[in-house]
Amino acid sequence: MRQAFVGAKISRAKASSQLCGIKQCSVGALAGKHATKGVFITTSDFHKNALDYVKGVTHKIILINGQRLAELMIEYGVGVSTVRTIALKRVDSDYFEEG
Repeated sequence: MRQAFVGAKISRAKASSQLCGIKQCSVGALAGKHATKGVFITTSDFHKNALDYVKGVTHKIILINGQRLAELMIEYGVGVSTVRTIALKRVDSDYFEEG
């Protein structure tokens, strides 16, 4: 049974150093763990070179950029708090039926 290795390197790395980071941290760690899948997270965005590299490797690597990370944090309630709740109302048509 093959493992899925999940490693996170969260940084504000410049786009030029991301490709090197993905090669060393993700692909190298995957090979070392004999895993076929991994996740690489950045708080910024991925450069086109990094996106192209990941498409070309045999390992399944999921890239999560800052925008997607924020969406996931909100969706799963990680590191966020509710400031205000809004009630949405709709008309109850049963109330107006004659009967």
